[in-house]
Amino acid sequence: MNRNGYIVVLVAVLAWVVAAVIVGSPTLGVFDRGSAHAANSPACLPATLQRSARLPGTAVDVSPQPHSALANPATQISFRGIGVADITHLAVTGSRSGAHAGHLAAYVQHDGASFVPDRPFEPGEQVQVRAQIGARRVAYAFRVDTPYPTASVAAFPTPPLRRPTCRASTRCPARRCR
Repeated sequence: MNRNGYIVVLVAVLAWVVAAVIVGSPTLGVFDRGSAHAANSPACLPATLQRSARLPGTAVDVSPQPHSALANPATQISFRGIGVADITHLAVTGSRSGAHAGHLAAYVQHDGASFVPDRPFEPGEQVQVRAQIGARRVAYAFRVDTPYPTASVAAFPTPPLRRPTCRASTRCPARRCR
C-alpha cells in the first residue's frame, strides 16, 4: 500500500472514531441486532431471521420449524431430542384438510420420532400441531408451501460409466486398472 493509501485509511478510521463518540456506539449501529433494525425491514421480510426449531420450555427440536412457511405437502413432522414413548396426545390439523391420522415412527438412535401422516397436507394451508412432550403440553404451527411443478422438467441424463484407461505403473501402484 502506498503512502496515500495509508492516509485514506487513517482518515477513515479517525472519522469512524469521531462518529462513534458522537453517537455513543462503537459500532455506529452497523453490527447491532435488535428491534431497531427489524422496524426498518421491508414488510416482505421477516422481522428476524434467527428462529429456533426448539419448542419453548423443552429440549425438543421440531421440523418443520415453528412459523415456517416452506413445508412440503408430503412432509413428516419430526420431534428430535426425546424418546417416542414421551410423545403423547399428538393431534395434527390442517386449516383446509382437517385432522390428520398417521403414525409415529421412532428413530433408530432412540432420540426422537417422526409423525408420518396418512395423507398429504394441502398447499397453502396452515398446520396446527399439538402434543404432550413428557409432562408438558406444546403447540405450534407451520404453513405448507405450494411446491414447484416438476412434471414438465426433463430428467437429468446419467452419463455412462467409463472404465479407467490407465496402466499399472510406479506412479499409481495403489490403482488397479484393467
